[in-house]
Amino acid sequence: MPSGFQNFDRFAWARSLHTTMPKLLREVEDTAKKNFQIMALLESAGRISTGHGGEGIQWPVRYKNHKAVGATGENSRNFTPTNLFKTASLDYRGYEVTDSIKRREMEKNKGESAIIKVLDGFAERLKESLLQELAPQFYIDGEDPENERFWHGFKTLSRTNAQTLNIDGSGARAKNAADKTAAPSGTYGNLSCVLGTYGGSQDSSAPWPEATQDAQYDFWSPLVVQRDSSSFAGSGGAQLEKALRYGITHAQRNSTIDGQITNVFMDRNLFIDLKDHNDGRQTIEVKNSPDSLISLGFRNVFRFDGIELGFENAVPVGYAFGINLACMELMGLTSGGLFEDEGGPQYDINTQSMNAVVSTLSNIKYKSPRNFVVWKPNSEI
Repeated sequence: MPSGFQNFDRFAWARSLHTTMPKLLREVEDTAKKNFQIMALLESAGRISTGHGGEGIQWPVRYKNHKAVGATGENSRNFTPTNLFKTASLDYRGYEVTDSIKRREMEKNKGESAIIKVLDGFAERLKESLLQELAPQFYIDGEDPENERFWHGFKTLSRTNAQTLNIDGSGARAKNAADKTAAPSGTYGNLSCVLGTYGGSQDSSAPWPEATQDAQYDFWSPLVVQRDSSSFAGSGGAQLEKALRYGITHAQRNSTIDGQITNVFMDRNLFIDLKDHNDGRQTIEVKNSPDSLISLGFRNVFRFDGIELGFENAVPVGYAFGINLACMELMGLTSGGLFEDEGGPQYDINTQSMNAVVSTLSNIKYKSPRNFVVWKPNSEI
């Protein structure tokens, strides 16, 4: 059986196999890249920073307000010190990619014999790989024990512990398909996301977040919507549209501009369902605004209720995430950029190989989980 280059045509005559070389194309077809939008969006918005140093990341959070009491202009006053602050903290976490080439391979990979000169662009290919490999990390659960070295992705904010919030306003119960929201149960920045952990209360006339509540009641709680709740009428795209509108609207209960979500990324099948539902029914608004995905060259997006909707390959099946660009930052420890080329390739005399590594020490800081929304199915609650 022919080997090497002589294995293309099983009907070839023997002389042709030994006398005619194939046409060698040196242009590399890159089929490893996927469509990831989040990194491009963060970079465009200036939400990636480096050179922070320090023993991890720590920031103060104002979680409550001074209590207002009635006054007549004649009443006595009660002066007591009030602590309005908590402290959130994160560790830096790391990723790295490595490659190696043996001396023998280097010597062979020269001149006309080299279809691809492997050593040329060694570190640059590592950086490209790391960039592509990091994009899915935005959607992982950084509190999962298996991910203790990984970033705190959006799924960190999605923990619910099989409980939903009763639509009658009575609070958490075992998950029920009729409830619109789930009870957040996670931890981020060493602070609990559980409603009411740090005091405060909510009006019991409606479920959270529909009623009014004290600031400290939900200052660290992401809004987790049960997207397939029976309370959202319809099915498929029609039901999803109602669930999205519910989450987007109630996320806007945070009155400041930087408290509003800016983008929703969903799994591709949900995105298709939503577009199918809108076919021939209404005009989908598409705008090219600064820091929008359209302006960055991503075309398969549209606006709904003022929010840019798109899909990401890395979003877990059945999920959608409402993010707030102004309230998140990818923070790097080192000053040489997000990706550190650690001086390679370097020759190791013991292994007779050139070794290279590109790494990052960083993490994702959210000002507060309350500025983010997660849509997840009942099966994941």
